[in-house]
Amino acid sequence: MLGRAYQYANRFDDAVLAFKKFKADAKGTVFNLVDADLQIQHCINAKELMKFPLM
Repeated sequence: MLGRAYQYANRFDDAVLAFKKFKADAKGTVFNLVDADLQIQHCINAKELMKFPLM
């Protein structure tokens, strides 16, 4: 949940760190661990997209 909160606040580096810590602790279900990988990829994509705003 902390990683998601960082995502919503556009703090993508902090979000990635939170998701990686979640994966390292391995306290979630298999679905949650796979979702953490997906959310990390979303953060990477968002950082890249924010480099080139349309307006």
